[in-house]
Amino acid sequence: MAMKTFLSSVGVLKIARRYYASRDCPCTSAPWDDWAGIPEGHKQTLCARRMMTLVGTDFSFEEASEKLRELCRLDVSNDVIRAVCDEEGKSIMEWLEQVPESAEGIKNAAGELEFHTDGTMVNTTGGWREMRPGIFSRREPAAAATPEQWSDRVLNKPPPAWPLPTWPGAMWSARHGPGCSNIWASKTRID
Repeated sequence: MAMKTFLSSVGVLKIARRYYASRDCPCTSAPWDDWAGIPEGHKQTLCARRMMTLVGTDFSFEEASEKLRELCRLDVSNDVIRAVCDEEGKSIMEWLEQVPESAEGIKNAAGELEFHTDGTMVNTTGGWREMRPGIFSRREPAAAATPEQWSDRVLNKPPPAWPLPTWPGAMWSARHGPGCSNIWASKTRID
């Protein structure tokens, strides 16, 4: 029996579990990991990863660590939360790119296609880097207005939005990534 330490939604678990390895090939198996839903190479249950991702997307990673400690009694470092959020973000973007249905909501929405973006600086494991998150959305045009009327008019709320990659390794700003070609390649999927 091999001991393994996991982080679950109820805290740290140290479990003695069977671990099988073949002498003839690099094949290994830990049936308990499969039963418990622990992805290969991970040390957190899916529920613990979900909790880290939820707080890691709403707060700074340092604050997320404090929230998990205060609310759930989970002691997770900000670096672990950052790594989990990066991994989950990448898997979400892969899903968005590979599954045609992921763009159906915005494809079928009414209104004109809009693109929103903003720039910010993000402290990554490789130092401070520029990040430009962006989304496509659709909105019905509002009534025409003169510049004097702009502060008084109410714009229609946009329906579904479709995100572009925003994790530091997939930035598409002109200085750090594939540039505008990625934006317009994404547009062809939803237009």
